[in-house]
Amino acid sequence: MDTKEVDSTGAVSCTGRDGGGATLATAEYEREPHPSGSLRTFGAFVQALREHAGLSRADLGERVSYSKHTVESIELGRRMPDQTSVERAEEALGNTGALRKAARHLTRGEAGLATWFRRWARLDREAVSLCTYECRLVPELLQSKAYARAVFEGTIALRVDEELEALLMARMERQVIIVEHL
Repeated sequence: MDTKEVDSTGAVSCTGRDGGGATLATAEYEREPHPSGSLRTFGAFVQALREHAGLSRADLGERVSYSKHTVESIELGRRMPDQTSVERAEEALGNTGALRKAARHLTRGEAGLATWFRRWARLDREAVSLCTYECRLVPELLQSKAYARAVFEGTIALRVDEELEALLMARMERQVIIVEHL
């Protein structure tokens, strides 16, 4: 039989048995950091304006160049909106100036790592090596030259051609590690 206990911080400890009857190690699932009251209030305000305008989350997302899931995260106070999204939402929801004024008072809330990352961070501190599967990014030592170039060209800090070539050559030289160990 599985058991769950919640402590005063909101962390949940779970214990149970595997199919053979052995007791499983206790796994701790910690709560997400709490969003600030200002984020939740701002999100509720965005939601009210969106609903008043007769827009779905997907509709607003199209107008502000976000997915409906990102709009939902902002409305639920889980995501801090950037200035560009505030401006776009302001235009899409009537250009009253209310969102701009409300955005000035936003604070992030409780600091901390997201729950999905906490276990990895703990393991990373103790690990000799880590193995991971990345479904959205090819790890650097497995990148083709063209892929690596696209990664470097897509970084926020734009690079001059000479710097880009130097980074690309350094990455390609590190790939020799794979060939040497095959």
